[in-house]
Formats: sequence, structure tokens, C-alpha cells
Amino acid sequence: ALSLSSSLVLSPEQVTQWRTEGYTLVSDVFPDTLLQQVRNAAIEAYPEGTGPMKDELGSGGKMTFPVCDDAFQVVNKIPLHMRLITAVTQLLGCNSDDLRLSQADLWGKRGYTEPKYDAYCNMNQRIHCDYPNHTLVMPPSWDNPEVVSIIIYYDDSATVGGGTRIVPREGSDDPAYTSSAESVSPLLLTPGARGDLPWINDKDHAEEYLRAHHPEVHKFRQEVLYPREKSVAYGVGTVLFYRHDIWHRGTPPLPNATRRIHNIVYKLAHCDWVNLWNSGSARRMYTRNQVVERLIAGSCSAQRVLLGFPAPSSNYWNEDTLQAVKDRYSSLPGGFMHCEEIEEEVRKKKRKISA
Repeated sequence: ALSLSSSLVLSPEQVTQWRTEGYTLVSDVFPDTLLQQVRNAAIEAYPEGTGPMKDELGSGGKMTFPVCDDAFQVVNKIPLHMRLITAVTQLLGCNSDDLRLSQADLWGKRGYTEPKYDAYCNMNQRIHCDYPNHTLVMPPSWDNPEVVSIIIYYDDSATVGGGTRIVPREGSDDPAYTSSAESVSPLLLTPGARGDLPWINDKDHAEEYLRAHHPEVHKFRQEVLYPREKSVAYGVGTVLFYRHDIWHRGTPPLPNATRRIHNIVYKLAHCDWVNLWNSGSARRMYTRNQVVERLIAGSCSAQRVLLGFPAPSSNYWNEDTLQAVKDRYSSLPGGFMHCEEIEEEVRKKKRKISA
């Protein structure tokens, strides 16, 4: 398992910023060669053009992990990259065995002026938090985060626009994030978070609805949230680490410019209420190119565990199950690699039984 004693990716200042303000920007997580390979795949999947794209939010499954198309499989290296995993363990203060990958999707967003944005358009989002369509409950207390959300940018904001806007948290009594004893959580004051606040994505439509039907919610957002927005400037490879309980929103790329990003979410393993956004990896084990099987066979323990594979310390492992799993993957190129930790744990169990 990867522990906090391993080589670290984030500085103490970046970790502190994420834990106190709710976000941090990092520019040196991935090697340049890998970034260029993934950027090339992203450009091929989402080329330049004019007018709206078919899918305005997400890839429609095309670039969702695990990506099975042979032309785009390099994209799978990003959510399993050890430097990214290390950064997440730093933010959550956990070991890699405690993490699960719950979302990874690379998609494109192209700016346009016609047709006009409708109420559910994703171009100019209303300010929101991400938790409502990831968890069945509410975010935990601020000092006990259970999720790290990530946006990786594959373009340059100076060229394509479309910067993410963030409302940084300003201390424990920030009215944007902390409710008084007699009021509801401010995180509920957004379309889609409550039964009486229907989901509307476009900023202008959402705020007009709130002005007409929930003036107190509209007032809070206009006075407390929008004036505090900070726009993220990004380049190729910039990584925005943020949280499910941070106010933010997406903005339109420049007309006919295409912005390509990777949305990735890791959660603590025990948080069943934070649901998987992606379909499970095992579901794609019937693809003819056996991409999932090859990922499992060639990954290290820390990477496999992200997908729900038993950790080396799991009670699942014994001599019989280890041999059976080896047999399942042995015919793939390289066989079942990096299983030394599992073998050692099985030997420990056997010695314990014999003692």
C-alpha cells in the first residue's frame, strides 16, 4: 500500500489550502510525455469545430474509465497514475488501500452563441456544489472530508476560455459554507439540492427561477456567492483539486473553441453513500480487447484497489484464492504482475495458522 511516507506530490501549503479553502491548483503532477499523449487522444475524440457538441456534460460513456476503444486507452493511465493517487492520499490523510475511484470521464465542451442556452444547458452553469448527484446524503463536517474531486485541463484558458470559477471558503464562520443555528445548510441553496428547488443548470434560467419563486435563496446567491467567484487560469496539465462541498461553476469556452477536461473523483472506501458515477469495471470485462483484464493484470496493488480489487490485507486472500486469481490472469501478456504483497500476506496467514 502507498503510505504518506512515500515521495509526496503536493506541498504542505497546497494541502492546507485544499483543507481550508476547498481547492488547490497544481501544474506538475504528470510527466509531459503522458500529458501530450492524452491531449492528442482528447483532441482526436473532441476535435475543433463549430456549434454545440452532441454531449455537453460528460463523454456519453466514450471516454469513461475504463476506456475500451483501442485508440484512446492511454487515457486510462491518468486515473491510475501513482502521482495522482499520492496527491489524493495527502489531501485525505489516508493510505491508498482506503481509496476507491468513483468517477473518471474525459470530455469536451465547445463554445457557441447560437442556439441560445436552454434551462438545462451546461455551457454557463449556475453556481453549485457537486455533492447532490454523487452522494445520497449531505457532505460530512468540513474537517472530515471523504471525497477528492479533480479537474485536469488539456488546453490553455488563454486560448479557449471556459475557466472554472470557485468560491474559496474563508474560515469556519463563512456564511457561504456555515449555517446559523436557526437556518438550513447553505449548501442546500441551489437548484437540484432540495425537493422544492428543481434542477436547472443554466445560470440565467436558474437565477431567474429563484428570483421569482425563492427570493431568499436568490438573494443569498447574489450577495454571498457570485460576487466572490475566482476564475481558474489553467494550462495543459493543470490539475484543480477541489471538494464536493465547494461552490463552483463552469463557464463557456470562447466561440468555436474546444476545452477538454478530465473529471475524476476518489472517495474513501467505506463511504458507500458516495455512489459510483462510472459503471463498474467488471461490467466491461466482456469487451473483445480485454482492456479491463489487462489493466488488472498489469497494475500494482494500489492501483487495483482503486477499482475494488481486494487489498493484500483482505480476508479474501488465501492460497486457494490467490492461485485461482493468478490462473484467471496468467494467460494475459506478463501474467498477473505485482502480486508480491499478496503472496507475503498469504504466507503470514499460513504461519499464523501453523503456530
